[in-house]
Amino acid sequence: MPEELLNLEIQGVRDEGRSAEFISLAVAFLDRENAPRHRDLHDWMFELANTSPRDRNEIAMLTTLLEPWRADSGMMGCLFDGVNTIDLSADYVHIELGLIENADHTVKSLVSHIITSQILGQIVRRPSSERKHVLIEELGAFINIKGGMKVVQDLYERARKYNCFVVTVIQQVSRLPEDLARTVVGNCGQGHFFMQREPSDVALLQKLFELPDAIVKQLRNFKMPDADHGASFICWERLHDRVQITPAVNMASKELLYAADSHGTFAEQRKKALAGYSDPMTGVLAELAKQDSETSAD
Repeated sequence: MPEELLNLEIQGVRDEGRSAEFISLAVAFLDRENAPRHRDLHDWMFELANTSPRDRNEIAMLTTLLEPWRADSGMMGCLFDGVNTIDLSADYVHIELGLIENADHTVKSLVSHIITSQILGQIVRRPSSERKHVLIEELGAFINIKGGMKVVQDLYERARKYNCFVVTVIQQVSRLPEDLARTVVGNCGQGHFFMQREPSDVALLQKLFELPDAIVKQLRNFKMPDADHGASFICWERLHDRVQITPAVNMASKELLYAADSHGTFAEQRKKALAGYSDPMTGVLAELAKQDSETSAD
């Protein structure tokens, strides 16, 4: 901290009328490692509850509620008490929420707040000339997190003006609340519809996207995807003056199929196999080469 600011802080502490102002100014110049943390707030409130007669009971109650969020003594402190270890300014940021599906509702609320304030903040702060992309997988589970539906609505309604495009993936569109479904469809430029067996989902897709009966029939009759024939789907596009609907087939590479296979036994085997490589992509290529070699030998 510059010497003149230190002098101002000292003078401010002596001047009771301006102490808070100068202390706040001093804290603003601290680096992230030395900035106050949750445990510091908790220590200060604990001392205040024992020394100040004013609002003692309320302060003591708040101190008790905040204690689980300390990193040194609380069960949930490792998540929020300390220096942020995730660089949200990186080119790629992956947040896995599946592990907190059955977590305490308070944790889910805080996660929702972080996503709303931090991720959306990054989108707003970055230059408009920079193309941005947000992908929400398992949309049905995401909106069950407190505040999740509001996050999705904000993204679809506001992201375009910041040069950000949003992609959401859902297996059962009928699970979407009506208001959210209207927001998504109203701001959607493209949709990919894969095999549908549930009548309620097919009916809702036809209603929301005004799909012709012939396209709906195709959706119902698509075969199960496989490596040889790919995955059939319908590509719906909103163009400038019209809507275009095109049947298509997605042919995934064997590398992608290997990396994306989520079957329990295979997923565990793949995890163990790739653990021996420093780079996952190198591991995928090497393991597939082994499989090809074994197949050729047979």
